[in-house]
Order: sequence, then structure tokens, then C-alpha cells
Amino acid sequence: MSVIDHSRERATHTLTTIALTAANFDAQIGLVGTYRGALENMILGEVYSQSVNILTNYDPTTPANNFAQREIKLLIRYQDTVSGKLYTLEIPTPDLANLTIPVESDFVTLADAGIMAAWVTAFENVAKAPDEPINSVNVLSAQVVGRNI
Repeated sequence: MSVIDHSRERATHTLTTIALTAANFDAQIGLVGTYRGALENMILGEVYSQSVNILTNYDPTTPANNFAQREIKLLIRYQDTVSGKLYTLEIPTPDLANLTIPVESDFVTLADAGIMAAWVTAFENVAKAPDEPINSVNVLSAQVVGRNI
């Protein structure tokens, strides 16, 4: 997925899913749609495009919030449930005001019974381990990070 920020700059967000087949295509597209909805609830940016073997371009409005910047990200750490191998991905333009972040921490509460918990569920339902796309994954943490120049 490609996300645009307040400055109309794009940031890419990718994840691995199972191989698409005619038999699982509709179900996987449904899971990706659920994931996209959960992602949109936790970011300030706008999804510009998505590709699941078929590129879909959207025509989003420019995010109104000045903090919708691709340089502010969530660093997601997740693990292959079979091999235990660790992976990371970044989510641009997180809406920090709607996430639970404990005092004196950079880590988002995953089980917040809200937006983040919904995203974790959607991610774990659709994502697979990049090296072994048949293996499920578990989200371990989400940390607020930024780009330093």
C-alpha cells in the first residue's frame, strides 16, 4: 500500500500474504480490505494505492492534519509462529492521538481494546512470514519512530 502524507509525499507499506489462487482470491481480498480499514483507522495519512497482484489506485484528499507526515512511523516487530524468526515493517503517518502510549514510553499498547487491537487482529489474519509465506505471524510490538536528518 502507498500512503500519502500532508505534504503529498508517498510512503510504502508492504506485507506478505499467502500466494493468491483462484480458490482463495476472494477470501484474501476480503482480508486485505479488512486490514486496509484497520490501517486507515490508525493513521493520519491516506491510502493512495494498494496492490494485491492487481494495482488499485485511489484518489484521496490531502490529509488535513499537519502531523500526517511520512517521517513519523510505527516500527512494527513481528515473529514467524513456526521458525521464531523476527521481522519488521513500518507504518507511516500514525495517528498518535488515537493510540495508547504509556507515559515515558515509545511503545504503543497492542491490546488497547480499540484501534490498535483491531489492526493487530487484521494484520495477523492476513500477513504471513516473508521467508515462509505459509507461516502465520504474531505482532510483538509497535514503537513510535521518526526519521532523523
